Amino acid sequence: MGKIKAFLIAAAIMLAPGRAWGACAGTFFNPLVDVAWECMLPIKIAGVPVVVGQNPAEDAPDLTSTPFCACMYGVPPKPFPGLPVSYWEPARIIETVKDPFCFPTLGLGLSNPFGPGMLAGSHARVSGSDVSQHTFAQAHIFSFPLKELLGSILLGSCATTNSDLAKGFGVTTVTEVDPLWNNGILAAFTHPESFLFANPVAAFTCIADSVTANLGMPLDPLFWCVGSWGIVYPLTGDAFSGDQLSANAELAVRSWYRLGKVGMLWDAAIDPTLCLTLPTPVWIKSHYKLQIMKPVPGRQCIPIGRSSLIWGAGKNVPFTGMSDQFSWVLFRKKACCAW
Repeated sequence: MGKIKAFLIAAAIMLAPGRAWGACAGTFFNPLVDVAWECMLPIKIAGVPVVVGQNPAEDAPDLTSTPFCACMYGVPPKPFPGLPVSYWEPARIIETVKDPFCFPTLGLGLSNPFGPGMLAGSHARVSGSDVSQHTFAQAHIFSFPLKELLGSILLGSCATTNSDLAKGFGVTTVTEVDPLWNNGILAAFTHPESFLFANPVAAFTCIADSVTANLGMPLDPLFWCVGSWGIVYPLTGDAFSGDQLSANAELAVRSWYRLGKVGMLWDAAIDPTLCLTLPTPVWIKSHYKLQIMKPVPGRQCIPIGRSSLIWGAGKNVPFTGMSDQFSWVLFRKKACCAW
């Protein structure tokens, strides 16, 4: 953990031209206090809940309820028998920020090498509209050091034969240097399916997803929808949700969804053998939840698309040093063969 902070401090020194342009302030996140560890629940063994969480119904179904499983490990491979276990792992930290190169999770910000105001976020009413608002924000994705934090509890016995390429704690995505995130035209032609989904007709189909997300879990077949937050397209930093919290939640999950386009979206709950974490070009929404960690920590486990009216009160206090600088914990459904 100290390595990534040292790297960012060194980068700040190298990039700083003598003045800082961001208004980013805050403190390094405290995983013991800021992370809602209760969102890891329910924990199931062979499909039977052994530790129940806040809302037991808000859980993705397990693929198997068999009492035993086995995975092949070692060279040469040998079978290791075990028990099917499932829970929600805090897989990533995602930031959505109005100030470029602001890292609220780390409590620091770098000077903007592109110049004052360049690539900066915004939130304003769309011209000529009484309801629509436009939000733009940058996004950062951190791998989460869950194994380092929790040691061998659950995790040591839930090792998989492959991984999702993320180890320890580190930055895996910084959209300030991604032209596709910052240029809508370029993103649309790079991802032509945007023309199918980023339109009012596709948005109308998301009403059902919004209802189910507010009452329980979202609808996986409507993969382009993010419930009350809007649509996952276009794959840029632009969102048109009616409020700042919903817009930033939308951008947080969008930054995660777009990883599937480059083979970097890995699902830990779709392998029926419970031994592999598999890449998914299109996400399964019900396998993910969010928890807001900054600027004000929340304790709710938020299914994708749930209205901010339910979970957002007091979570973005205006006129503070960290308002509109968000940090989210992405919880991912994990199913494994524990031995």
